Amino acid sequence: MGRVFVLGTSHLYVPRLPSAVMLVGSRGNLALYPHFQGVKELLKPPFGPLFRKVEEHLGQGNVVFLATGDPLFYGVAQMVVKRFGPSRVEVVPNVSCMQLAFARMGVSWQEARHFSLHGRGWRGLLRALTLTPRYLFLFTDPSRTPQAIARYLLGAEVEGVKMWVFTSLGTPQEEVEVLTLEEGASRAFKEPNSVVLE
Repeated sequence: MGRVFVLGTSHLYVPRLPSAVMLVGSRGNLALYPHFQGVKELLKPPFGPLFRKVEEHLGQGNVVFLATGDPLFYGVAQMVVKRFGPSRVEVVPNVSCMQLAFARMGVSWQEARHFSLHGRGWRGLLRALTLTPRYLFLFTDPSRTPQAIARYLLGAEVEGVKMWVFTSLGTPQEEVEVLTLEEGASRAFKEPNSVVLE
């Protein structure tokens, strides 16, 4: 019986694959391993049929899930561990987008807070910002973009906040910008992106 690996990837460091018969991930992550000869499956819902395929292939060898950054930081690892059990799963983290963002800022981040807007709307954002000593890292989504965040904060009459916008972190297309809320509200941003409010 094989084991399940959840492997964090990044363009800064593409880890070596363990021996495996099946690779599961996004198109971008699968493309990092063009020479893999086994079965490749896209990581997308519904997950029930996908997990059944994984279970079948575990009879032949290891299965590797690919995730971006740290798979236990808003990643797929928790779902995989819940499905297959901690004794069968090994998680190998990489650099998370939050770590990379603060590295680009050149500031210590052990006291920073984080908040996910991904699929959850604006509820709780103002409270998180109020409780944050200095830096609040935000996970964006296609609806809660940097532009939408800036407009929301301006509408809530938030003042004295600087916005860092990180686009395509860790790739050759990476961009880092420091903006006022007014500047952020007036323009669109490429994806993928994330935000730090200072």
